[in-house]
Amino acid sequence: MARSNRAALIKLNDVQILSLSITNNAVPDSIPIQATKRKIFTAMSNVLCLCAKLNLRGAVNIIWLHYKFKPTTIWLDSSLLGILIPIFRLITPGVRIICYFHNIERTLVAARIKTNKVYFLAYIATAINEYISAKLSNVVLTTQSSDALQIQKDYSIICTDVIPVSIEDSFSPQCLHDNPLRNTRYVLFVGSDFPPNIEALEFLDQKVAPLLRNTRILAIGNGLERHGDIFRNIIIRGRVENLQAYYHYASAVVAPIFSGGGMKVKIAEALMHNKTIISTKFAAVGYEEVNSKVIVFARTPLEFAVIIDAIAQPKDQESRSYYVKYYSAEAIAIKINRIVQGGSESDTHNH
Repeated sequence: MARSNRAALIKLNDVQILSLSITNNAVPDSIPIQATKRKIFTAMSNVLCLCAKLNLRGAVNIIWLHYKFKPTTIWLDSSLLGILIPIFRLITPGVRIICYFHNIERTLVAARIKTNKVYFLAYIATAINEYISAKLSNVVLTTQSSDALQIQKDYSIICTDVIPVSIEDSFSPQCLHDNPLRNTRYVLFVGSDFPPNIEALEFLDQKVAPLLRNTRILAIGNGLERHGDIFRNIIIRGRVENLQAYYHYASAVVAPIFSGGGMKVKIAEALMHNKTIISTKFAAVGYEEVNSKVIVFARTPLEFAVIIDAIAQPKDQESRSYYVKYYSAEAIAIKINRIVQGGSESDTHNH
């Protein structure tokens, strides 16, 4: 479950929360549900139409907990648990089910079939779960309007609301922490060792960095240190203790993302740190409310290079105001509270 969604649910007044997490590791204040540990077991679970690394034992455990507590409302923080919805309704016919679609998962899994045919099993299981989630949930939520339109097209379902991704506020206006690059002019890329991020780094290293005149590119993220010898034109760091210091001294944040799915939480994080963002339109999907002076779009390597060299962080930057208004935990909590308490004008319904 997204941390921001869970935090918002916990803050609800007069509501008792039972949180379940599909994981093999203990999660604070959540009941861990058994997950698959190896790919072969994940594939076997897919045969049973179980997704999100949920195994048969874990599914039975969820069903037992539902029978034991008989909740009146269920928040599914994924569209990949749809196979459980008919069982929930059989046990408690009047249960209200809210399903939060983080992505259109079916399309993401379909892209993986090209690299490994085994993903065909995952595709079938994913498609079935998403279909059931869309059709049998009382409320369907998405992170972005484009996903809502896709769900309406695919399943003739009108989504109840759009709730964008969020991130807990860790911004401090006075950053006194050490940063070895504080005297270097640089733009910042943040992202872990994940294929779309590596694709973006290749673009920055091979096509953008050689065109820059007075700015360096710094990339920070878990696992990126493994690529330190590959990318020679940008500065690579792995995980750092205090990311805020690097945001503080950056001229801007770059996000040349061309693939993947869902809203990019790092865009919200950059807004939180009051930074201008130089981005592809793909990376900024879901952030349509943000002014074009805050998220500056670029397409070609030359466009990225020219904007990076020219940009200067203004003292009166308005990026953070967009974060507070649309993407902060408080803003999301207001929306979630309204939906869970039944304040939406109508639940999801067939077209």
